[in-house]
Amino acid sequence: IDGDTLAGIYDRFGSRVLEGNVRAYLSARGAVNKGIQQTIFNDPEKFFAYNNGVSCIATGVTVEQSGDAFYLKSAKYFQIVNGGQTTASIYIASKSARTGFSPVSDVSVQMKLAVIKEDSVQTDEELQKAEALEELIYHIARYSNTQNAVKKSDFFSNHEFHRIFESHAQAIQAPPIAGETTTPTHWFYERARGAYDARQMVLKSSEQVRFKREFPRSQRIEKTDLAKYIHAWEQRPHDICDSGQRNFAKFAKTILDNWGESGVRYRSKDFFKESIAKAILYKRLEKLVDKAEWYPKGSGYRQGIVSYSISLLSYLIQVQVSGAGLNFKKIWMDQKLSPVLEGQLLTIAERTCEVISAPAFEGSMV
Repeated sequence: IDGDTLAGIYDRFGSRVLEGNVRAYLSARGAVNKGIQQTIFNDPEKFFAYNNGVSCIATGVTVEQSGDAFYLKSAKYFQIVNGGQTTASIYIASKSARTGFSPVSDVSVQMKLAVIKEDSVQTDEELQKAEALEELIYHIARYSNTQNAVKKSDFFSNHEFHRIFESHAQAIQAPPIAGETTTPTHWFYERARGAYDARQMVLKSSEQVRFKREFPRSQRIEKTDLAKYIHAWEQRPHDICDSGQRNFAKFAKTILDNWGESGVRYRSKDFFKESIAKAILYKRLEKLVDKAEWYPKGSGYRQGIVSYSISLLSYLIQVQVSGAGLNFKKIWMDQKLSPVLEGQLLTIAERTCEVISAPAFEGSMV
């Protein structure tokens, strides 16, 4: 497939063509993507030889013959399951040149296209067939060769839980921040790494400004962040402080183990709103701790302090007030914490910091 065509597909469909991919574009800062850009501009004719190409899937294609050659004319549900970095890099290069000149006109990329026919999914029910198709696409994406390292959290990104949570983020408006803003916004759930930036690549300058106003970067949540926010309230700070990937793996296991029984809860708008409220709680305490006079700057203790403090607040409410709980609905409606709650969190956080930074623990991370 030639560079102009591939860039044109991404220009028209954006990150939607990468939904089967386990990640979106990871920017040109990485060594691999820098190398791709250099090859495009310095040795475009050698791109085919240097690059691993793209792996794609479709559920149907139209092919026409002209002489001895065959041409792909159309593809149904065309997805780039591996090679998203290559595709986005070529697109960015195509947009960086002067008018009337295409820097990717001499670029060609090898493309492996797997056409998944309906009879490859052995089931009678349409819903089961659709789910089986998603599972097959998931495994094709997982087993494709990669140029950039793929984290375990990326392979869980196509599970139904994340697609539903992402759809809620796109559809549900967050109320204006009480006393600060007048217009509603949205929270952006980054199901695939880099999706927030990838969404803006195909937008004009005015559209980017509108997008950032509707989806502020401060309201962007990654999958691993969501696991952290939820586990903090579930009194699992030890998992959060273990490592982001291992914490997410435990979060994923909980979702998968309970999807059948608790799937309705996970699908609900109330679960989404409560999760965002927990995000507001965690992110706000991070800022409060950063500004606190008692916090040892540069100590690296912030995640431990915040995670253990929120877990302790959850525990204290549980044991001291029977049947009560934190009013997450109010946090969602206000999109911020009350001064009283902030004060209580800081009191707990200061004591937590004293314990974590005590001489007995000096030289070891919590």
